Amino acid sequence: MRIIAFFLLLFSPYPCWLSADDCLPSAKTIQGIAQGRWLIESAVFGPHDQITKVWSSVVSISGDGFSISNFLDPTKELKGKIQLDQKDANAFDVSLEELDFASLGEPYKIAASTLKGIIRLDSENKITLAVNQETSTDRPKKFESKSSVFLIRLQRAPTDFIDYPKEIKVSVTNKGGQPVEGAIAARFHQKSQRPGQDLPTLKYFDQKTTDKDGVVMFPYENLPGVIRDEPSKQIAFPMLSPPSLAGGELQVKLAAECQLLGSITCKELEDEGRPIGWTNVYLQQNGNSVASCDSMTGTFDFVVPPGEYQLWAYGSTLHPHILTVTVPADRTNFTVDPIDLKLSELTRLKGKPAPEFVNVAGWHGEPIKLSELKGKYVLVDFWGYWCGPCVGAMPVLIELHEKFSDKGLVIVGVHVDGEGEVDTADKLKEKLTHIVKDIWKGKELPFSNALVSGKEEGEGDQLLRVGTPSIYGILNYPTTILIDREGVIVGQFHAGDIDSATTKIEELLGIKPKQ
Repeated sequence: MRIIAFFLLLFSPYPCWLSADDCLPSAKTIQGIAQGRWLIESAVFGPHDQITKVWSSVVSISGDGFSISNFLDPTKELKGKIQLDQKDANAFDVSLEELDFASLGEPYKIAASTLKGIIRLDSENKITLAVNQETSTDRPKKFESKSSVFLIRLQRAPTDFIDYPKEIKVSVTNKGGQPVEGAIAARFHQKSQRPGQDLPTLKYFDQKTTDKDGVVMFPYENLPGVIRDEPSKQIAFPMLSPPSLAGGELQVKLAAECQLLGSITCKELEDEGRPIGWTNVYLQQNGNSVASCDSMTGTFDFVVPPGEYQLWAYGSTLHPHILTVTVPADRTNFTVDPIDLKLSELTRLKGKPAPEFVNVAGWHGEPIKLSELKGKYVLVDFWGYWCGPCVGAMPVLIELHEKFSDKGLVIVGVHVDGEGEVDTADKLKEKLTHIVKDIWKGKELPFSNALVSGKEEGEGDQLLRVGTPSIYGILNYPTTILIDREGVIVGQFHAGDIDSATTKIEELLGIKPKQ
């Protein structure tokens, strides 16, 4: 009864200080304390921080309706309704209205849909939400971020809040509390070591320095992720959230820096006597990338303050892995155990016959077997209508088909069904209606597309879409794979723009370019 009364208080249109039986609002309507304007404190999806996508957004709740301003773009507003579950006061459904980005030249649309979530009131001014991003999956059971769950924390906007400031005053002090003059403040920093270099190069992005008062001004939309005073060997990774910046100021206190060292290995490559090749590690804190380090020897090192970090390690031929490390205080260096990565599935497939597609729900166009295409070069493009970069890259493949389909090139699409909605050609055609009109300039898909499942399995760096994408080791979309005339996988084909893609295909087919 206490829990029911608590949530009735939260969502009642009027304050209720009596028993739950004396206060009977609609249990399905977000009202009461939840009404008003909210700032997004954090938005995490899986291991990734998504707050930058809603950095300037404000959530407004009125009755059972809501809106999110500046959603992915200053001109866009996401709208919908929120309904509580009468049987479970912690459960709610979000009904989203369609939001189309085609007017901005972006091949992307958020479809009208209903998502399931759970809600928790942390205080009168803070709310935590866990929302499943897929319409076909169950309601989250815990307030934790997983591969398909957004974890969102909201903080009530101050009563005098109008909008976020254009600039933020960043004040930097050392560990003794004194202002630091000449400290480097940058959005991101990158360390690279290429063959022939004795020492790695260190590059700061959007770099500024503090003045004699330890102050530096930054645009709200481009705040520093790292602040470092090299002479005193002190550093900080500012914890940034929109509510903390609403007043226009950010206080940063530096701490003694520690060198975080490590290496990437691959037992499979070592056993074959092959070099590790290009590797890279992103240093993340709370899902936000603050630095990267790449090399050709597998080594990496970062300068960090004490704290917990995620190391996102991968290589040009290696499957990624995420490792959490805690750097203790009062250490000048800290070495993690070697991170042993596995070869990616696509790397394993190079030089081998291309596997046939499995679990194909249907075809858009004529069905195709790869083994029957020997004698021709084949491009297999893994994509989805839900993927903006995929849709944006498709016109290049359409033009390649128009230029070379009668000269020995076959293009086959593998449409990966990310939302569980597309298992027939008619359904795909319906999803592509506005894309064909607004993005592809009236051009339909001219080549066959296998329609396969996009169901995800695994978590974190082990997350893969089952079936054909898993067999080919597809981690990113779009991914285009080149198969030679013998039906053997050559590797990825990076189409880029139509001119560079045309040049590559002409070289493969032995066609002399037109003068």
